[in-house]
Amino acid sequence: RQMCIRDRNHGYLIIQRANSAIENIEPMETVSDNLKNRLIAECKFLRGWAYHFLIWRFGDVPLLLNPTSEQELYPSRSPKAEVVQQIYKDLAEAAQYLPATWTGSDIGRVTKGAALGFLAKEYLFNEEWANAAAAAKQVMDIPEYGLYENYLELWAPGVNNTKEGLFEIQYWTPNGEFRSTLYYRWLRGDAANTGASGYGWSMVLQDLVNAFENADGTPFDPTGIDLHNDNNQYENRDPRLKISIFCDGMDYFGQPYQRSWSPTDYAWRKYTIGKYDPLLISNRNAPLNWKMLRYAEVLLIYAEAENEADGPVTEVHDAVNRVRSRVGMPDLPAGLSKDEMRERIYNERRVELCSEGTRLEDLIRWRKLKEVMERKHLNQGVNYVIANFDEFRYLWPIHQQEIDVNPNLEQNPGY
Repeated sequence: RQMCIRDRNHGYLIIQRANSAIENIEPMETVSDNLKNRLIAECKFLRGWAYHFLIWRFGDVPLLLNPTSEQELYPSRSPKAEVVQQIYKDLAEAAQYLPATWTGSDIGRVTKGAALGFLAKEYLFNEEWANAAAAAKQVMDIPEYGLYENYLELWAPGVNNTKEGLFEIQYWTPNGEFRSTLYYRWLRGDAANTGASGYGWSMVLQDLVNAFENADGTPFDPTGIDLHNDNNQYENRDPRLKISIFCDGMDYFGQPYQRSWSPTDYAWRKYTIGKYDPLLISNRNAPLNWKMLRYAEVLLIYAEAENEADGPVTEVHDAVNRVRSRVGMPDLPAGLSKDEMRERIYNERRVELCSEGTRLEDLIRWRKLKEVMERKHLNQGVNYVIANFDEFRYLWPIHQQEIDVNPNLEQNPGY
């Protein structure tokens, strides 16, 4: 799953494999130029993709591009800005040679939409608004891509590689190299006996539940509501609430979900599968691709970038409203200011993409991580509070083991 490239080892494993492949593909004389260009494009995409996750967690990181045999043994950290430029270059070059779609056994390989979509995302993260909007618009103009019509069905077991899934980690290969293990979001214990048992470490807070609007598009106001006991709070809300999250009384694979099953009252519905679902592979492996980039996110990337560049123009409204109308939510109100539109887009990303691994990076790039971490998240029996969150924690520490091995690596400030 997506966490596989978010630590120091696996990110550079992908990078080194990409470098090695490029090194060996380039001199091949028995391979056509078209195939050679496409294979190298796939490698460059994966290299840029891995570097994205590394820099947004560690900041400056070693930039390794040379053939394996020529690389430094003890590289120093390169400035983040330099790595960003390489990400742009890798993704732009990849997009030139990748097809829009694949067929047959090639389905799941990297596409032009994936390269352009992640290029738009990288521009967005670095506040290059015009470039982000332009790259996102290129994806939007490719007719093979679009929103999958049914948002609920999009998360059903076996619904993979749709026109919305621009890049998905494939859950299964003939030799079982990747298996979609969901122990972290399956509930602990036997109370919910129709759901697979797991660790239950990935929990939903009431603060997220409150972020879903009322069905008429107005903000949900929790004032005066007994949030631990009142099930009326879940009625007449954005449909994505009950599609994404199990709330008290909802059907949980054949039985009513109960608050007592989770320390926070809630559990994830996205990326879950019942214990007795015939598609469940063995006792832990689910036929669910991890959706790293969806068309819906590209629309929201475009809206955010265009709003920052030109304000809340019609195109911004149209992009956000396409995402909302898919689930039956009303259009955003007319007359929003640039600042108001920004906040609506922020919340739209939160509810549309919840449970998909985008929230941390959004909070980092918006510089809202400190604000959110210090906010009191009170739930029955659980108090999620981090006081005095220091600014230096926007970056992760370099693992001491790496510093011990490589004396040229310097620790991030504060650690």
